[in-house]
Amino acid sequence: MGYLFLDPANFSPEPAVRQSGAFIMTDSNQLVYGLEMAPLTDFRMQTVNGTDYLTYWSGQNPTGANIGHGDGSVTFLDSSYEEAFTVCPKLNIVSNLEDPPPCTLDVHEHQVTPHGTLLATVYNATSADLTALGGPSNGYVQDCLVYEFDITTSKVLFHWSALEHIPINATHQPLISALGNGTQEAPLDYFHMNSIDYVNGNYLISGRHTWSVYLINGKSGEIDWELNGESGASFGSLPADGHFRWQHFARAHNVTESSMALSLFNNDNSENQNQTLLTTGLVFDLTMGAALSVAPSLLRHIETPSSPLSVKSQGSYIADLENGNQLIGYGQIPVVREYGPATDGSDLRWEARFGVDNIVQNYRAFKETWHATPAAWDPVLVLGKIPSESGCSSGAGFVSWNGATDVAAWDVYGGSTNESLELLGQVAKRGFETVFNVPRSGCVQVEAVQEGQGIRRSNIACL
Repeated sequence: MGYLFLDPANFSPEPAVRQSGAFIMTDSNQLVYGLEMAPLTDFRMQTVNGTDYLTYWSGQNPTGANIGHGDGSVTFLDSSYEEAFTVCPKLNIVSNLEDPPPCTLDVHEHQVTPHGTLLATVYNATSADLTALGGPSNGYVQDCLVYEFDITTSKVLFHWSALEHIPINATHQPLISALGNGTQEAPLDYFHMNSIDYVNGNYLISGRHTWSVYLINGKSGEIDWELNGESGASFGSLPADGHFRWQHFARAHNVTESSMALSLFNNDNSENQNQTLLTTGLVFDLTMGAALSVAPSLLRHIETPSSPLSVKSQGSYIADLENGNQLIGYGQIPVVREYGPATDGSDLRWEARFGVDNIVQNYRAFKETWHATPAAWDPVLVLGKIPSESGCSSGAGFVSWNGATDVAAWDVYGGSTNESLELLGQVAKRGFETVFNVPRSGCVQVEAVQEGQGIRRSNIACL
């Protein structure tokens, strides 16, 4: 049920991806839609005020010691693949890009809220006292910011700073590493915010480098609680198999005034360690309110011991697909897995691989229902001759329509010239590109059939 939404790209300096960008695929490896663009991340379907859109981030990523974030905008495409909105705020931040773009949204999070606004991460190079980490008093960090925007105007509705609420010594990121050294040229990424979720007027955020998930009060900006992957923090001791580190994609589920379930992608590995640990999907049951100190219980621990994966960066865990299954995208390991509803991952239903480990990456993976008919481009028809063993050749037509999700069949028109086309018959749509027989000479055109009606014709091609 649904299509896969992927954004494959090169992870290593050695090019390994023929086409980077946004891709919608079936789970039988058929392309539905492709948009070649780089860099592009966080490609998915989201709903704004009852209308479905494709959304993605595009912009620029720093290199060297400043990798892992970026500056850009979020684009919304409607069901005809026309640009409906672009969120491009011009915030007063300091970027580490040599020639930063006009838009200042970070690469990590771009979540539409239930009330039709956009949550996004922003990174800001900021001066800070690093003496608590053995660094200089006049050092620099990346301050991670939460922003909520009006989608149509890019107006700021809410903002929050990690540096104003979370001490720098909460980090597990070394002061000096390949990812920064605390200088103005390469600020320490002490927090590394990589997800935001809207929770009943509050904001659930993930700090990868503090190994913590926080609930931020939407009125006061104060931290209501912290779930730390080592100590448990506000909730006390974590259950067995419930410890996490370097996590991504924290999401809230089944939220009430006194409880919620929290899912996350537990990398348990980072670029700074030599250890190799098993990456998992975790779901916790949290008791909130007056009983905040109640130890969380572990509802799910998703892994595949027979084929373990260890992921140092990126990744996503969708705990609640429409069909009741679960989807895990493994970030810098180009693998996506769909699991059944079992709480331990023992019922792996499906797996896709689309590159070599640590060379090809896919930031997040989603599975969504999507219906679309392109407005700006028509079906594309190509004709060719296929030789046979007898030495005679037969004609073949190849037709595709990038992004058209609901075409059921193709009406085939043919004639001796492009002005004498008549209906020859109909062929069922088969995958992204439908192949069908045509006369060995003459001209052909096809028309897409949707719900019994012809909706768009292709170009005319002749042999």
